Amino acid sequence: MNELDGIILLVLGFSAMVSLLRGFVKEALSLLIWFVAFAVAVALSPRLGYMLSGWFAHETLRLIGAFIILFLGTLIVGGLVNQLIISLVSKAGLGPLDRLLGTVFGLLRGAIIVLACLLV
Repeated sequence: MNELDGIILLVLGFSAMVSLLRGFVKEALSLLIWFVAFAVAVALSPRLGYMLSGWFAHETLRLIGAFIILFLGTLIVGGLVNQLIISLVSKAGLGPLDRLLGTVFGLLRGAIIVLACLLV
């Protein structure tokens, strides 16, 4: 086994361990929330940027500020919804299954990260 194999195993193991601790529902919803936050920020930042014209004189600063506000706001709201769903999953007694599926999710995510690094 060479250094590259060790690094690959380390990435796979770390990703699987993090997902084991967090669970599938939290991992999957977190990933979804990041994509939704980006989409919301891209779609709505021009409108919010127009509303911020009294605060920022330069149009680029308005768009950047609007993007940051929308992105962070969506992440915060999504995180709160994620916590609510996690509490419902744990109350339903699905914790062990959630963690097992989380480990599989983590291994797949780690494999995608390794493949992306090897292809670039």
